Amino acid sequence: MIIATIPILDFLSTKNLIERVRSEVDGFEFRLDYLKEFNLTLIKDLMHFAKRPIIFTLRKKTETAVASARGYEVFSRGDPVFKSMDTPDPASTAGLRGLAMTRCHEELRLNIIEQLCALKPDYFDIEHDVSIEFVQNCQRKFSTIRWIRSYHNYLETPKNLKGILESMQHACFSYYKMAMQARSTVDALRILQFGQKNALTAIAMGEFGQCTRILSRVIENDFHFVSVNERIATAAGQLSVEELKNCYHFHQHNENTRIYALLGDPVENSLGHVIHNQYIRENHLNAVYIKLKIRAHELAEAFLMMQTLPFSGFSVTMPLKEVIVPLLDEMDEEAKNMGAVNTVLKMKNGFKGFNTDGEGAMCAIKKYLPQLPRKMMVLGSGGAARAIIHAAKKEGMEIVIFNRTLERANQLAEHVKGRAYSLDELQQFNKISDAILVNTLPNGVIHFEPQNFSNEIPVMDCVYLPKETYFLAAARKAGCVCIPGEEMFLEQAKLQQRKWFSVLNDSIG
Repeated sequence: MIIATIPILDFLSTKNLIERVRSEVDGFEFRLDYLKEFNLTLIKDLMHFAKRPIIFTLRKKTETAVASARGYEVFSRGDPVFKSMDTPDPASTAGLRGLAMTRCHEELRLNIIEQLCALKPDYFDIEHDVSIEFVQNCQRKFSTIRWIRSYHNYLETPKNLKGILESMQHACFSYYKMAMQARSTVDALRILQFGQKNALTAIAMGEFGQCTRILSRVIENDFHFVSVNERIATAAGQLSVEELKNCYHFHQHNENTRIYALLGDPVENSLGHVIHNQYIRENHLNAVYIKLKIRAHELAEAFLMMQTLPFSGFSVTMPLKEVIVPLLDEMDEEAKNMGAVNTVLKMKNGFKGFNTDGEGAMCAIKKYLPQLPRKMMVLGSGGAARAIIHAAKKEGMEIVIFNRTLERANQLAEHVKGRAYSLDELQQFNKISDAILVNTLPNGVIHFEPQNFSNEIPVMDCVYLPKETYFLAAARKAGCVCIPGEEMFLEQAKLQQRKWFSVLNDSIG
């Protein structure tokens, strides 16, 4: 069930939120701990207006205080139903009084929950540490309510997920929910694995946890929690129903949906999820493309875990294009020669690596320059540079490499029978004709002025965000033909799509 989580403040604002997404969701979670005053009539009227199954949630203040401190209560809270309290120090007399007040505070909350049960919501979400006796008592009085037992950890993803779930299980609960802080994508993948193997709702919270929300239907969570819009998310990392629908075609996901992902660090500014998910929608493929921020030292563990989930392919960006090579089962000859991979496809016999950067770059250059120049001058010697240089070499172009580390440039130049220079020597080459200058260095790494360029030399930047880089801006002022990085990005993305999706039905073991 797709559930829109709504912070209940008053009738009018909640009514507007319900109307906005009612046709897109299967039910609503009413977060009643946002109410300024406890009002059964207001809640009953909202239930009637919603015309969808309702989950009631009234969080205890000790939990919401921790959540707020960790940045999870993103939406600005009003004065809650009951006053929040600092955690008391039990070593002091005041602390003992505070503990007594906390117990009174919890008794008040449970009393309110029992009154809320009289409204007969379809579901009630209750914390795992609330006594079984309390839930059983409510069940005896209100037998139609189905209870969700939830566990939240705002600090980490515990190691013993199975043990925690087993400790939560009891006959009086119909559903289980576990939401935990993900400190890395590895944590999020662990939660995805756990959710796939067990009947529950498994969520990773925070920046690294968004993938678990996007893939919630794929791993067959019982409930898929969404916000009405990005401004009123009740948890960091929670996605809006609009974004999930329009970008990730979330409503079409099922247990057979194949997953494709960008692996790298950083990935935040990549537009890959927009480009590839648009292609998936237009071609009616049962697939989804996500972004996973993975550091180099995490890749081996993450890659092993992804093999147990329905991942069918990857885009690979810095700093992983060379790091991923030893983890693959095979590589095509071109990728072997480059020693770098930007595309991975799951085949029947394992994962195979390719590189579409070079061919994508040459396709972009040919759109602007049907007659290729005789020479290519390349700034940088990383994975993208290696791919482009090999592709240019296949076209018969002469190669000149400029790099901050001359030793690394010399190694690459020797491999392709080219020449290598330090970046400081670039200026002496700006009058060369019948050449193209290609930048593969990050935006702003080196400073360019228009006088660094000759208007006889076309240029291309491999960086596509921002669209107008410092490199391209200076070259444009010098009168050069400029090929933006977006062109190369789109061309290599098309090549990735051909490799992934032309074999979607017959390559997966």
